[in-house]
Amino acid sequence: MVTSDGYLTSGVGYAHHPHRDTWYSAPLQQINWWVPIYDIETEQSMAFHPEYFDKPIKNGSDTFNYYEWNSVGRKDASKMIKTDTRKQPKPEEPLKLDPQVRMVLPAGSVVLFSATHLHSTVGTTAAWPATASISAR
Repeated sequence: MVTSDGYLTSGVGYAHHPHRDTWYSAPLQQINWWVPIYDIETEQSMAFHPEYFDKPIKNGSDTFNYYEWNSVGRKDASKMIKTDTRKQPKPEEPLKLDPQVRMVLPAGSVVLFSATHLHSTVGTTAAWPATASISAR
């Protein structure tokens, strides 16, 4: 869960960099769901990066150890207050994140998406490129 207003941006409140959940050992068939628990604005959403939905991206998943993540990384999340030093798979090449799509939906809405889709957390203070938002308001 990612909190608002820059509170707890690491550890259990980690705002994720652009990634595919499959880099974290999720199965290719996995369907994810995302639910805003409060009404949100575009700066508090999750971004999808459709340009990479069907393009390979060089990433650090080859050195990610799922068993270590479960035994150590998850346990240590509560210790990560200011910075997050846990080893995570990240893109290893420059990415063009624009265009991006952000879902701006009321609390309790549900977004289903593939674990293979490139997505990221939008921080409330992050400088992001131009966006397209889908709003249900």
